[in-house]
Amino acid sequence: MSCIYPGVLAGDGRQAVSLGEAAEWAQRGALRAADRGTFCVGGVLLGPGLELLAESSNHVLCDGAVCDPTAHGERQLVDWYFDQKGMPAADQCTLVSTLDPCIMCAGSLLYAGFRVVSLSLDLEAGVNWTADQSFQALPPALRSQARERFAYLGVEGVRPAFGCADTVTAEFEERSRQLFQESLPRVQASIHARQVCPLYVRQWVDEPAALLDPSGQVVAVASDGPHTRTAVMELARTYALKDFTLVQRRGPNLGALSVMEMGAYGSCLEGPLPPSPRARWQYLQPGCSAEELTDQLGRMPPHYRKLVGMRIEAAGSIAGPL
Repeated sequence: MSCIYPGVLAGDGRQAVSLGEAAEWAQRGALRAADRGTFCVGGVLLGPGLELLAESSNHVLCDGAVCDPTAHGERQLVDWYFDQKGMPAADQCTLVSTLDPCIMCAGSLLYAGFRVVSLSLDLEAGVNWTADQSFQALPPALRSQARERFAYLGVEGVRPAFGCADTVTAEFEERSRQLFQESLPRVQASIHARQVCPLYVRQWVDEPAALLDPSGQVVAVASDGPHTRTAVMELARTYALKDFTLVQRRGPNLGALSVMEMGAYGSCLEGPLPPSPRARWQYLQPGCSAEELTDQLGRMPPHYRKLVGMRIEAAGSIAGPL
């Protein structure tokens, strides 16, 4: 894949008069995603004066096939931002999205340091799935950051604003929510049905993460890149993870990037993991205690806990190329 943010367009610098107007721009991105046949979510990145730095639309599916299951609008804007020069400081930028960020996008946004303003809630996969701004889906160390940085537009007659002063009409919010809900089952089914590509036995030397086939052979490895381009993200965007066991040399540490990776794993499955006596995500060395990791998996939104059924555990004794 030549670009990890194919749905991003550089902005023209025009200034939004309000966050509500920026949400209208973001909704145009959701409509572009609808035309593409993918998740109907859009977003914009604004500078300190609410000037348009970039706009994005979901690019998970393109031409009827899975392009990149991690190509959510928010994640793409984060990676686009880090590739630019001369941008305002991240804490002076605001990302406006038509949908509450999923766990993958929330982790990448917390790492980046943007202010985030969302229009519609996502009660299945959103970081604010409890709809009370407690952000219980996040590790305790990240919740205060989320409360400081994540805001929600008010909706007339439905809910008050949180973290910002702007309110939109119920009809406008309902349009965004319906666009997403209509796209959800079809796109999830496409991602979960993705076929495994032919893979060959590889040597795992010192890369942070690898994929094992059912026989225990290493068939893919990945290295960390800059910022959010971690080894787990590289594997998640490239391979159908449900067909493999993901093994990390060091497991999740519950920082923002680890949260992003756990979210990406769920986004790249979009359906239940096959039955297995061992977890399909394993690690050789712990990044946090097993109890902390179990607690985090237990507080994830329903998509990850109930639909996907995520489990992460120590690898124990693994034979072969490891």
